[in-house]
This record gives sequence, structure tokens and C-alpha cells, in this order.
Amino acid sequence: MGPNIRTLVEYWHARCQGGLLPARSAINPRDLKPLLPTMFLVDCPTRDDRDWVYRLIGTEIVNREGYDKTGRSVREYFTGAAWPMLRAEYLMCMDEHRPVYRADTALDRLARDSFDFERIFLPLAGDGRTVDKVIGIVEYLPCGTMDRRLSA
Repeated sequence: MGPNIRTLVEYWHARCQGGLLPARSAINPRDLKPLLPTMFLVDCPTRDDRDWVYRLIGTEIVNREGYDKTGRSVREYFTGAAWPMLRAEYLMCMDEHRPVYRADTALDRLARDSFDFERIFLPLAGDGRTVDKVIGIVEYLPCGTMDRRLSA
């Protein structure tokens, strides 16, 4: 797991109090300033994926993907086999109230090249129990880097 992901997970864990999930209000962007370019926040008011909306997208994510998804549906940007897997990961985070980590290889649409990435979803709940937002971070790596990182 990359250092930025570990930092965000530790920050999130520190805000989980008394067995409750942290609320969005417990997350202070000033505390996470170095991480913000690769972070995202998704509103998940229901289990219906049509309601999931990107609230914030980090600038590095926007630059890498070539467009800003802020205010748009999560489902709008994922097609084919990627969507069912991503949807299942969001639901797992929401239903099980736990972080969901993924390491994989993807195609960079702009550079037309592959890259490795690590990503984590962390649940947030305004009432401490019902997940209504997911905060996350992605670390982009040159293709093949993840294999060396995972075998170390």
C-alpha cells in the first residue's frame, strides 16, 4: 500500500470514534493538503448507483483523465467490465462500513498507455452508521511498479 493511501487510512481511523464512522465534517482538507490532488469524494445518499455523484475530484485525477467529473454521476464514467466491479466495491464499502482497497493496471486514455494504480474507498457517515459519502485516494504508478511493490 502506497504512502499516501496509508496516510489517509490512518487519518480516517483516527476519526472513527466509539465504533462509529466519521462524518464528512470530521475531515479537514487543510490536514490533507499534500494528498488533495489525488483524492475524491463521492456522495452516496442511497444504494442506488444512479444517485452516486462526484462531489470533489483532485486536480491530478482531472489532469490524468482529461476531464473534471465534479457534480457528475459516477456511473457515467465507467463502462464495460469496469462498472460492475467498481459498483461492487462501492457497495462493499457502504454495506460493510470498511475501507476497500484495490491495486490494478488500467489504460491511460490520454497517453494510450497502461499504468498501475492503487486506490482506497473509505466510508463516511453523517450519523456515524449510515454511509452517505465515500472518500478516497488513488496513487498512480508506472506500469510494472505495482508488481515490485507487492512482492517486496
